[in-house]
Amino acid sequence: MLGAHDKQVCARLARQASAWRRSTRALGLLQMTARSRPDAAQCFGVALAAASLMMAAVFADAREKTAKDIAEEHHFWLWKRVDMIRPQRRDGPLRYLNVSDNEVRQIQGAASEVVGNVLVQIGGVTVGCPCEDGPKCTDQVWVQAEVHDKPFGLLLSKIDSRWAIGPVQRWWWRYEKAGWDEQDKLIDELPDCGIDEAKQEFYRKVHARDAH
Repeated sequence: MLGAHDKQVCARLARQASAWRRSTRALGLLQMTARSRPDAAQCFGVALAAASLMMAAVFADAREKTAKDIAEEHHFWLWKRVDMIRPQRRDGPLRYLNVSDNEVRQIQGAASEVVGNVLVQIGGVTVGCPCEDGPKCTDQVWVQAEVHDKPFGLLLSKIDSRWAIGPVQRWWWRYEKAGWDEQDKLIDELPDCGIDEAKQEFYRKVHARDAH
């Protein structure tokens, strides 16, 4: 249940959305706050959606884009892509063939780089990878282990017929540990191959919300 203070904060964020039009740092703050406050997620989510939509509209309506406009637009869509490639367990589409004994050994070996020589739980192998993992990536699998009595999960990718920790998972570890300024730089390191997909997903959600 939202208290009076939270309602005031949400209202202020919504009002400030227009002033934040090109600040992905401010949008990131909104996003982080919404995740950390489930009770306020709807309110913060509205402000986040409003700010994101406003930023997208600014870029779309620009008649004569400067080099700075182009760079900011590129950064914005890469920022929208970040959540789409977040390493996490996927339920499908599952690969037809189950994981083989040889693959199990590869997966355990790849995971041991991070978790050490402990027992790992291997999820279902899913088909496909984000383009950021490269054209030779065909499948992915989520593995989990107990590290210092805490659950630890990571995403492995099958690249060039071998299981390994892929570029996206390694990038995410750097991104999660970085401060705001460093995160901005890391976002700009991402390949731009996923920008069109980020745009499609963004406007799909906008249209779905408008339909309701």
